[in-house]
Amino acid sequence: MYRSCPACHRPVLRLVMERLRRRLTAVATGVALLGAAALPLRADPAEPELLTPPKGPPLSDNLGQALDLPPWFGLAAGYTAEPMGNTAGGLVRTGSWADQLDLEVSVGSGSDQDGWRLRASLANLLGTPPFNRQIGTLFPLQQVSNPQGFWLQGLWLEHQRGDLVLRAGDNLNLNASVGAPVYEWYVNGMINDTLNLALPGLPLAPWNSLGATADLPLAPGLSAHYGAFQLSSLRAPGRADAFRGWRFNADRNDGVVQALRLDWSPGPSGAPLAACRDPEAPWLLQRARADCPDPVQLASQLPDPLVQLGALSGSWTFPQLANPRRVERNANVLFAHATVPLALPVGHGSRLWATGVAGLEPAVNPVTSMLMGGLLVQGPLPHRPFDQLVLGLARTGLSPDLRDSGGRPLSSESAVEVDYILRLNSKLALQPGVQWILNPGGSGRLADVVAPGLQISLTF
Repeated sequence: MYRSCPACHRPVLRLVMERLRRRLTAVATGVALLGAAALPLRADPAEPELLTPPKGPPLSDNLGQALDLPPWFGLAAGYTAEPMGNTAGGLVRTGSWADQLDLEVSVGSGSDQDGWRLRASLANLLGTPPFNRQIGTLFPLQQVSNPQGFWLQGLWLEHQRGDLVLRAGDNLNLNASVGAPVYEWYVNGMINDTLNLALPGLPLAPWNSLGATADLPLAPGLSAHYGAFQLSSLRAPGRADAFRGWRFNADRNDGVVQALRLDWSPGPSGAPLAACRDPEAPWLLQRARADCPDPVQLASQLPDPLVQLGALSGSWTFPQLANPRRVERNANVLFAHATVPLALPVGHGSRLWATGVAGLEPAVNPVTSMLMGGLLVQGPLPHRPFDQLVLGLARTGLSPDLRDSGGRPLSSESAVEVDYILRLNSKLALQPGVQWILNPGGSGRLADVVAPGLQISLTF
């Protein structure tokens, strides 16, 4: 007779239960995977969130995208206005308004960063007479203080393949060959964009001339930039003002100016800045620290670190300053620049920069030396992470052969600029500031100028 044995069934029962557990685990894992596939992918929780300035209307990157233009047709626009007043020093107390509307048009094959394209740069300038001449300074206090009218700033053919960029045209200017990105943060014309170059005939925007440029990558972070431009008295500031850049001429008596610049970029381009979200007030951002419970990244509004070495060489009939009936055949300029990161106890990131310029022929070059530098700080206020504090200083040394209208020798003119850039969104910025011009006019006859102002910048 068969007798039940419970102990004999225990191994079999354990085997059945183990198989059942495995089946249930497999089913649960499959359900979890299906659920995860139905959800949007989430970023790695270890990667801090990247914060950017709010998008400004229109939400597209440029005017061409807003108008839904085809990829072969590029269109972008910008507007800059600079009201300014002189509250102390100089010849008179007066105010000024200058504004500029820019339009950039391109047509070609490929994308806007690759292939062949025909480009045109147009500008409409309005405003009161040149502010610096009214108050007696040698150099402009405003970035857009050029003769009024509708200007053709450039017309050229461009080929781009990665970092290699070739340009050639009858209407090119010298600005990009001698500039550094950090100069664009400033309003004062002594600091902004052109190294205060003053040799006659130079095609500095909005003036232009026949020319060609090449941007050549040499190694990771290292590049060479070369440009050659026509020197023509008919296309230079003064005689060419009435043509507003719409002049296309060449003559056998024209000269040539060449520019060569080496750039070294020691860090990655556009690297974000580290910050820490306040746990008690999430709308406030603190400086980054090792024990931050909620780290974030900020899109950098600062120029990238950069070191530049360059030279400018002109061959033409340059009139001597002391005796314009006599000429020199050559004029040369050397320049160097560095923008470096700086750790400060305020803000989320900072840049310190300095530039030196030497004019080697004082007999024909009004500017024999130029020293300038400055400081940029992003996010000096905890609730304004994309605003910037701007400080700039510049001193221009003048040729001993340079005289004022009364025959008195000129020595130097200096500028100090302090601004605050209020970044309202990705397209609109307000830049209130004040400038202090020391020894205006260079002769020592005028009291120092104090000029508060505002720059309004809009891109679309």
